[in-house]
Amino acid sequence: MTSVREELVAALPVRDFLLYVTSTRNLLEVISESAHFSLHVASFMRSSPVSPNERFEETSVGYMSESLQREIDNEFPLLHANALVGLWGALEACINDLCLLWLQCMDRRSLGEALAGARVKMGEYLSLDDDDRWQWLLLQLQRSDAASLRTGIGQFESILKPLGVSPQVDDAVRTTLFRIKAMRNLHAHRAGRADAKFLREWPGHPAEVGRLVVPTKKQIVAGYTAMVLYIDGVHDAMQVKIGNSPSRRDLPPWIESMDDLVSMLEPTANVPEGAPWSHHFSRSADNSEQRRDETTS
Repeated sequence: MTSVREELVAALPVRDFLLYVTSTRNLLEVISESAHFSLHVASFMRSSPVSPNERFEETSVGYMSESLQREIDNEFPLLHANALVGLWGALEACINDLCLLWLQCMDRRSLGEALAGARVKMGEYLSLDDDDRWQWLLLQLQRSDAASLRTGIGQFESILKPLGVSPQVDDAVRTTLFRIKAMRNLHAHRAGRADAKFLREWPGHPAEVGRLVVPTKKQIVAGYTAMVLYIDGVHDAMQVKIGNSPSRRDLPPWIESMDDLVSMLEPTANVPEGAPWSHHFSRSADNSEQRRDETTS
């Protein structure tokens, strides 16, 4: 049977996270390509009706093409928003799983020091099964420092530090994850609408309070790239602590340096009205200007 230490060395939680990122990346590509191909099919059907009485707009393909065109014009806002929330959730799960393995590898003295500030109720602890006890101890650490309320990767560092794990984090990775979490929080708790806190955390963002913040594809790519680099750093720090050498990995091929991550975060200047599921969302900035010109001419 695989030991806890062997699971940590094999980085099983990291593998699961990388598979999640890969699946998300593939899904975004497949949906975009399928949408563009479906519009190509629709354009052929529009120009080649089966009968003179056929109205393309009333066919199932006609209805679908209108929705697809709106999604393409607005860069698949709901898809990217859902991907953003899912990716951050997968990141949290990966860090939690690594910390659970790490807790079980710690000696008793180090474990006691890590839990010194946590309010551990022995009655609750002793009533749990062995596997649940480790999860419960991690939860006490998270609660004692209000980890989930911290900005960016601060929610992870507040747990990793008591455990003696201090990964090296590049400034560009830290900035990227700080802003990605701020945007994730909007879509997880505010239906994507900007608030004053978000605008303080992201100076210069074109949104205003109450307006929708639309994640772009580049921002999603920057986000999951920074997540992978951060997870690698956390696991490497754990490897060093148990006497192993850190892994050597190249940057992913879509970036040349860490600084590229920050430039990929550049928000879209087009901040549409409404939400991705609203009929108002089709009103992009360009279309609104065009309609205004038509009505005034």
